Amino acid sequence: MNKKIVTFFIVFLIIFSYSYSQTKQVKIIAEKANIYLETSEHSYLIETLGKGTILNIYGSGKVTGISRDWYNVYYKSKRMGNVVTGFIEASKVELLEPPKTVEAEQEEAVEETTVTKSMEERKTKEKKPETAKVEKVETGKEEIVITEPEEKTPKISLKTPSKTKAPKEITVRPRSGIGIFASYAMPSDEDYGSGLAFGVNFYLGITKNITVELGGLKYQSNIDRNPTGLSEGKLSVSPIQLSIQARFPISNKIIPYIRGGVGYSMNNFTINNGVTTQWNNLGYDIKETVENSIEFHFGAGIDLLVHKNIALNGDVRYLISNTKGTWTFVNQIINTENSGNLNELNLNTFTIGFGLKYLF
Repeated sequence: MNKKIVTFFIVFLIIFSYSYSQTKQVKIIAEKANIYLETSEHSYLIETLGKGTILNIYGSGKVTGISRDWYNVYYKSKRMGNVVTGFIEASKVELLEPPKTVEAEQEEAVEETTVTKSMEERKTKEKKPETAKVEKVETGKEEIVITEPEEKTPKISLKTPSKTKAPKEITVRPRSGIGIFASYAMPSDEDYGSGLAFGVNFYLGITKNITVELGGLKYQSNIDRNPTGLSEGKLSVSPIQLSIQARFPISNKIIPYIRGGVGYSMNNFTINNGVTTQWNNLGYDIKETVENSIEFHFGAGIDLLVHKNIALNGDVRYLISNTKGTWTFVNQIINTENSGNLNELNLNTFTIGFGLKYLF
């Protein structure tokens, strides 16, 4: 009887140790995880374990609770000093692979060797033996067979030359538009003062390099008294200009240009009230006029496109214009009149300015 009990106990230990070695395990991956008595966080809390603790799975695996999955686990508790069984949330652990047995490792080694041999056999079959040319030469008594190895046809691989990227072509279409500008006018005659000028321009694009411009500007100049020229007063100059621009695009947004053209200048001169008052006190009326004139101009500038329809503009011009004038004295006491001409009035002017264009 005692022998049967001992034998049964040994068999039980062997079976238990084998099943224990095949037991599935989980590892806690959360910082802390609770062990509950049932599959509910509202049930009795058995113990709280830390990250990295390994637990054995009891039974078949996951257990579905009311709102989440659980593992039924058992482990030896250090705090309680015995084996504890409970439930832990599946989301706080990861499943560990069971350790491989010796038999499984041997089976994997055999499979790996088989795969390696089959791959080597496949490579051997893919290598075709060299074929040979066979020629039969008949002689008087016997037939001689001559075999020559077949020459391998050399493989010729043609490499397509890499395409070099051609430089990007600048595509600028002719644009028309309207613009406004402000500039600072500086007459070349030292007796004529400088001043601000304002104007409006209309543009008609002919090609990407040629644009026709029609515009007008107006500026005023204070005149100092000149014995051979105009008296002290204010000269107003309003030229209407027709220009041709030669444009040289650097990119789609930066377009410098040069210009040249002709215009018609409408001129007006007004004597200061202080001067007329002095002559009136002496019994004279004084009047001076400046004739309209033809003007020529040339210059350069640059357009900077800040939007597909808007451009900033910088521009410099030199206006060449010479005109004539008249003067008249009327003696109010004896009612006599004297008059004369003012020749070679120099209206040459240099302007520098900035503008804004709207392009169509």
